[in-house]
Amino acid sequence: MHGIGVLEFLIIRWDYMGTEAKKLKSFEFMLAVDQLDTGFALYHEDFTLIFANKALRDFFPELFKHLDQGVPYKDCIHAQVGKVMANNSAAECTAMTNKIYNAMLNSESLTNIASGDRRVISSYKKTKNGKIVGVCMDVTEKYDQHIALAKAEKAADAANQAKSEFLASMSHEIRSPLSAIHTGAQILQQRLAADNNSQLKDFADIVVSSSSHLMELINDVLDISKIEAGKVNIHTAEYDLRTLLRDIHKSFLPTANKKNLTLKIVIDPTLPDSLEFDSLRVRQCVSNLISNALKFTAEGTVTIAVKHDASQMVKVHVADTGIGIAVDKRSCLFEKFSQAEDDTSRIYGGTGLGLSISQHLARLMGGDITVVSQLGRGSVFTLTFEAAEVCQAPQYARLAS
Repeated sequence: MHGIGVLEFLIIRWDYMGTEAKKLKSFEFMLAVDQLDTGFALYHEDFTLIFANKALRDFFPELFKHLDQGVPYKDCIHAQVGKVMANNSAAECTAMTNKIYNAMLNSESLTNIASGDRRVISSYKKTKNGKIVGVCMDVTEKYDQHIALAKAEKAADAANQAKSEFLASMSHEIRSPLSAIHTGAQILQQRLAADNNSQLKDFADIVVSSSSHLMELINDVLDISKIEAGKVNIHTAEYDLRTLLRDIHKSFLPTANKKNLTLKIVIDPTLPDSLEFDSLRVRQCVSNLISNALKFTAEGTVTIAVKHDASQMVKVHVADTGIGIAVDKRSCLFEKFSQAEDDTSRIYGGTGLGLSISQHLARLMGGDITVVSQLGRGSVFTLTFEAAEVCQAPQYARLAS
């Protein structure tokens, strides 16, 4: 029996035994209460003490030393507060004194400091006959656990920040030489193709393909590191969304044709000619969605559809007739380094960062990425973002939080 349960029980018992005929039982009850680890006290309406058990006197020795001498109750509280808050200012001690005193007046509960630097919860309530009952519980262990948990969370955040900074730094260091390798391999690939040197060209193809994959991985790691560090900027400018989407569509046509897939684009005829948005980030998000759709579709169609509504929001739907996603797997889709199935990365490749990055970017642009899917039938991913007409620029946050 703890907390308010103890308080209610003691009030009932005191009201029940408050007659002269039951003084002996009341005395026996007080003896029993004196053995409790929970502090208990009973006061008259004017805060003069009737009874305080050993546990409560142990919690607040300075208070009861003065109270036993007839010192006014509020002055007793101030003496106790001054003892346990010796390193605090006079104003802080006075504020805590008033807080405790008001809790008694208003039948409230509060957490305060007891002797020995213990943390306690004190609860006060009036009985039917006007007496004031106080119950006090030691919650030091729980308080210490809370502090330890807060410190652990702070240390984990610091470690995560250090990891992000390290990844960002290393990725920058690796990307520069890798970019040179990739460019050199492409030039070599083209020359070997022109010379009909198929044997060496095969090796050059491997270098180009591998370096391209590494570049994508490094770019994803850089993006996720910047997002975690809150350093991703959204730069809006006037741009033609139709042109952007058609360019993206054209860039993926060779991939679609290679897999014998149909890649369609449908643009809302009411889409304004010029909008204010971050074309770089929109391209990144849409490209990721189309890349995934083509990757997970063996036959059929991938459709890109765009709509602009009156609320200045753009919706870009990317629908496919691919493998679909099971209901129980959708919740992890947007988690870092996560994919719907354990063998997805082995079969289809990828790092599991693309959707997480794209969703973060979409939210920075005032929107989101959502998914509707049916296993074996396909999926529809929807990117939304703010894109006002040029005269009505969006006011969403510029930095990651």
